[in-house]
Amino acid sequence: MDELLYSIEIIKEESGFIGKVSNNNNELKHFKNEFFDDLLQDIVDDITLDFDSANENPKDFFDDVD
Repeated sequence: MDELLYSIEIIKEESGFIGKVSNNNNELKHFKNEFFDDLLQDIVDDITLDFDSANENPKDFFDDVD
């Protein structure tokens, strides 16, 4: 089964780059950086932190099943 975890949109502006990241919980985060490589690193770091925190507090798949 496929599941969309993140959607990433990157926009180039005159002053640099804007990244928009949405996850499967409909949370939207914005990132802005003058340099493309730094923007990507910011996005990867944020997603890594999300996964790390999810692994520290895992939710059992069957918690919601009656």
